Amino acid sequence: MKYETAEALPREDSAQGQFFHCSPQQVCDELGLNWIAAMRLFESGWLSFNPAKVVEMGEGQEAEFRFLGALAAAGCDDRMLAILLKTLQKPYRYNLGRIYYDMHRRAWVQLPRLSDRRENMLQKWIEELAEEQDKAALLAIRSAIDKELASMYEFEQIASLF
Repeated sequence: MKYETAEALPREDSAQGQFFHCSPQQVCDELGLNWIAAMRLFESGWLSFNPAKVVEMGEGQEAEFRFLGALAAAGCDDRMLAILLKTLQKPYRYNLGRIYYDMHRRAWVQLPRLSDRRENMLQKWIEELAEEQDKAALLAIRSAIDKELASMYEFEQIASLF
């Protein structure tokens, strides 16, 4: 697995525009975060905006609030936040569904995409079968791939008629 630098981690800074904006209180309720703990994130300088003065958060604010709020709801105090966040860029607009903290390396790491994992697993499996010289298994895989590709080709041909 490739370990990314903190600068290369995916941030939630997109300007795609949400249809539905959340209030800080709604996010607190979803995370199980106490409102006083949420305010403490701002007062301690972790959160870049005052949640008490925001009715609806923009995408960036919500990403930051969810990231820090999840850490606080999990029990991270200021000391632990200082350790966990020291290599990340403020504002902390990261998605915990896309990164994780590797305790062994003491670094934030990007989760591999599912497609990358599948390709790596398939490549490793093929290499193992080749090392074992399991021609039958390799031929079966090739046959299955050829069958699926032929099916896709047939579908494309039929679809092109319409």
